[in-house]
Amino acid sequence: MNRLIKKVTLTKLDGSYIILLNHLERQSLIIFDDFGLQPFTQEIRLTPLQLLKDQLARKA
Repeated sequence: MNRLIKKVTLTKLDGSYIILLNHLERQSLIIFDDFGLQPFTQEIRLTPLQLLKDQLARKA
């Protein structure tokens, strides 16, 4: 999970966050291992929810 947090933080800073979300949405399975072991910022907290929302909308 630490790698995902770092990746989200960096992509938000360099403007490629939407590209990262699009890449993650195309995955058939995403495993959030060790989720919640460290505190999240509001931006990081919303990322998994956004992924779930987008995947559900795409499959509906």
